[in-house]
Amino acid sequence: MRRTIALTLALLTVLIPVMMIGSDAADTGLSGYAENDDISVTYKEPRAYITLKTAPPANMNLIVYGTEYRFALQLPGERNLEVILDPLKEQTYSFLLTNSVDEATVASIDVTVGKEVYCLLSYVPAGGSGSMSAQSALQGGSVKLAECGFTAPSGKQFSAWNIDGTDYRPGSSVTLTKDLAATAVWVDRPAEEDDGFPVWIVAVLVVVLLISVAAVTMVMRNR
Repeated sequence: MRRTIALTLALLTVLIPVMMIGSDAADTGLSGYAENDDISVTYKEPRAYITLKTAPPANMNLIVYGTEYRFALQLPGERNLEVILDPLKEQTYSFLLTNSVDEATVASIDVTVGKEVYCLLSYVPAGGSGSMSAQSALQGGSVKLAECGFTAPSGKQFSAWNIDGTDYRPGSSVTLTKDLAATAVWVDRPAEEDDGFPVWIVAVLVVVLLISVAAVTMVMRNR
């Protein structure tokens, strides 16, 4: 009996600290957001969503550092990036992106990580091509849907953004109580937009042809 009690106490001595550590890591739920003219960063533990405002070089180095923390990674040259970071503490971190070739600074920003919850609105091309920057707001805040920046599939044109089964026009306000995805809705282009040359080009060609015929006619008469 005494041996059983002793073993139980020993197990509890080991398990209780492990359970507490796991609970702390799972319940922190830290997030943060910052934006400037070059870059925007949204951190939602454990991921950082990075959006560059202009096309970056072929490849980049990402360095994230704070008090007793440093993270470095080479990234592809893309405008929209997602990076998994080690668990962060409540403090301000510096995000630095540099060109892998000459180490020139591509973008830099400070992001304060805390208990406030930020939500993301991402854009999905749904058959289109290209990329669009995600938008971010404090939970319960709102954002305005962007104009479509995707390239439409062949024979299609943009119609609306679909969010959770409802269509919205660009410029509509959407409240972010959770992460949402706005999916592009494509519809068939009218037939006249697909057939032959644009009407204005045909009209110009007809006018040029008539002027040429008239000029030739006058030359022939003057002879």
